Amino acid sequence: MIIEEKEELLATKLADRLKKENINAVANGNVLKVQDYTFVLQSSNEQPIHCGVRYEMPSGYGEETLYSYIKMTVSTPLERKIEDMTIDTILSLGISRALKGYLYLAESIVMCVVKPDKLYCLSKDVYPEIAQKYGVDMSCVERSIRHAITKAYSEDPTPMRSMFRRPIQRPKCQELIAECADTIRRMFY
Repeated sequence: MIIEEKEELLATKLADRLKKENINAVANGNVLKVQDYTFVLQSSNEQPIHCGVRYEMPSGYGEETLYSYIKMTVSTPLERKIEDMTIDTILSLGISRALKGYLYLAESIVMCVVKPDKLYCLSKDVYPEIAQKYGVDMSCVERSIRHAITKAYSEDPTPMRSMFRRPIQRPKCQELIAECADTIRRMFY
């Protein structure tokens, strides 16, 4: 009985988080329906079991792990390809995954690929959205991205210089985001 209540609460929390990202989710007991998928939270299994559009999920994984797994499952293939290409691009520039700026840069590039008009209002749209998502100040987002760019450029400027089709010193945040987003957009659209 205690386990069922725990799973029901977990399903409700996951549904609420997914709804905030405009992913249609409904929690009913320990069953979570997300778009065309049904996730059944159980305490007995050790690994997620795929049964067509139904997934049996071990509730012992915790909210963060289950949330990431569900979001990954229901995201469209194009979104995943854009995210993968963004990560590959950032890593090829020499930006370390260990830096906060890496994460913020990836988020901002994906946003600008999906909605190109966001590129012209990074300070008003993109940075505040990322800051709210991660619970940090807007200036922290830009500062972290700038630090990541500066560090990668100082270690080896060649990858960043070769990305741009014109001579450039250390790129500014907006310049790098625009160039990466444009490169990725040309591959997919």
